[in-house]
Amino acid sequence: MKRQLTILFFSAALVSLLLYGCGGSPGGGGIVGAADSTGDDNSPGDLPDSLNIENVLVPGGNFNRGRYNADDWEAPPRTVNVDSFWISKTEITNEQYCYFLNDGNESHYYGDMRIHRANGTFEPFSSYENHPVVYIDYASAVAFCNWAGGRLPTEAEWEKAARGDSEDLHDYPWGNEIPTVNHADFSRNGVDATTMEVGRFTQYASPYGVYDMAGSVFEWCHDWFYGNYYSFDESLDNPTGPETGTVRVIRGGSYRSSNYEIRTSYRQAINPENRVDDLGFRIVWGD
Repeated sequence: MKRQLTILFFSAALVSLLLYGCGGSPGGGGIVGAADSTGDDNSPGDLPDSLNIENVLVPGGNFNRGRYNADDWEAPPRTVNVDSFWISKTEITNEQYCYFLNDGNESHYYGDMRIHRANGTFEPFSSYENHPVVYIDYASAVAFCNWAGGRLPTEAEWEKAARGDSEDLHDYPWGNEIPTVNHADFSRNGVDATTMEVGRFTQYASPYGVYDMAGSVFEWCHDWFYGNYYSFDESLDNPTGPETGTVRVIRGGSYRSSNYEIRTSYRQAINPENRVDDLGFRIVWGD
């Protein structure tokens, strides 16, 4: 996955230059329509108890997005405002995704998932129930969120949930302490590397108490990706990304990523139709 994402990352940069390097401008893309990851404005309390999605309120207000002295795609840092929203405390798990599949959404099943069909019912593989669901393309992530009355987070919402509202541009959800295997699930590149249960690193949650925002699996965001978007973006109030594009933002790094790639400001991108073994998602609720 790491090598594949690296290739896609540089492809994303090339596409972005082709799209916007000839006088074009990456305007703000509003969150409208199912294809753009919107859901009904329902509260998390409307979810069935059996789905068991814990959620955290991220209060509205300013936070510092981006980073100095990092990849150009993360600069320049700016103060951005986002409205309050609820976000799932962990990534969506295999067990939670099975509720969605079994509710008439079998078209969003993919054979490499840690999920199988037994007697007409989708079930997680044994011991993988609470692992993040992977091999999720963008359309399937959007479909689940719509089904659950929510949507995918914007890139700005994702970064605020991970970083908090501190003026300090810290690198990780827990601060600037260099991560070890006790902080997050990352840097495992062996042949047998796979996901872990969500919520293992509770003491290194984000300032709002959101788990696994560094490592574990990459997470889909709503936004189209444009490498130098931060340099062009003038929408500092609830930004939603470029209006168009060919690749979508993914955030957070994965169990295969380096400590550089699991930083809160690190930006990646991938084709929305791709399904890979270290890419999942979480859900938000809000306007």
